[in-house]
Amino acid sequence: MFETPDFSQKASYNITATNNDIQLSTGSWRLLQAILGNTIIRDKFNQPGKQGIRMQQNLATSAMLQMNFDVPLGASKVTVFYGKYFTDPVSTFRLEYSINGGTTWIVVTPNISDMPERGSKQATFMVNIAVPVRFRINKLGLGTSSSTINNGRLGLDDFAIYKK
Repeated sequence: MFETPDFSQKASYNITATNNDIQLSTGSWRLLQAILGNTIIRDKFNQPGKQGIRMQQNLATSAMLQMNFDVPLGASKVTVFYGKYFTDPVSTFRLEYSINGGTTWIVVTPNISDMPERGSKQATFMVNIAVPVRFRINKLGLGTSSSTINNGRLGLDDFAIYKK
C-alpha cells in the first residue's frame, strides 16, 4: 500500500516545508516523525512490496501516520501489519479515528506493544462507523528508551480499511 511514491520522497522524519504531508496512491497522508522505509529485513514491509512506513524512536511526543481524507462510506474493520525495526526495542501505538475531518480523534483500541522479535504481525480492529471517517496510527511518545521504557522504531505496512 505504501509503494508510491518512491521512498526518497519522504526520507526525512520531519519535513516542515510540506507539513509532513505526502501524496500516496490512496490519497494525502501525514507522516509525522515517519518515513517511507525500504531497508530489507529491518523495515517491516510485506513482499512483493518494496517499502513501508518507519516511525521515529525515542520521542517524547507522538509520531503519526494519518489520513488527510475521509473514506465516504464509513468502516467496519481496519487492518495493519506492524513490527519493531531491526533490533530496536518494541514501541507502543494505537488506532484512532475522526468523523469531523481530523478536528478531534477517538481512540479505537487499547495501546498495542506486543511485537514479534522478527517479522511482523497483523492487527485487526473491528469498528462500526456509518459516516465518513479517517484513521491514524498514533505511536505514543514515551521518551528515550531505557531499562524501563521501550520506545523503538515502529514499522507499518498494508493498512486496509473495509467499508461499512
